[in-house]
Amino acid sequence: MFLMVCSWATALTPPRGLWSDWEPYLGTWQGTGTGDPGQGRGEFRFELRLQGVVLVRHSYAENATTEDKPANRHEDLMVIYPDADSKKTRTDYGDDEGHVIHYEVALSAS
Repeated sequence: MFLMVCSWATALTPPRGLWSDWEPYLGTWQGTGTGDPGQGRGEFRFELRLQGVVLVRHSYAENATTEDKPANRHEDLMVIYPDADSKKTRTDYGDDEGHVIHYEVALSAS
């Protein structure tokens, strides 16, 4: 069986400085924690991809075994992009639990 899906898209050349407000977040961030409900660690990365047209965040969290739950790992992926039609920044989020969420994004000055 062969399935082909097509859609029309607007070509976008990223304007200079498109992601300048996001620069403080670029890179890899790690964290660890202990306490109730248990011990965990995680990491997320923000990086420019596709020649600077999109910003991608990939993250994971690993939680240790507790008396109520086995150890687990959660992963998600977020693609942030400028919407040429609305002139707004949009985000598509998906995770390993099957969630898919579409956002409109705005950074605040604070």
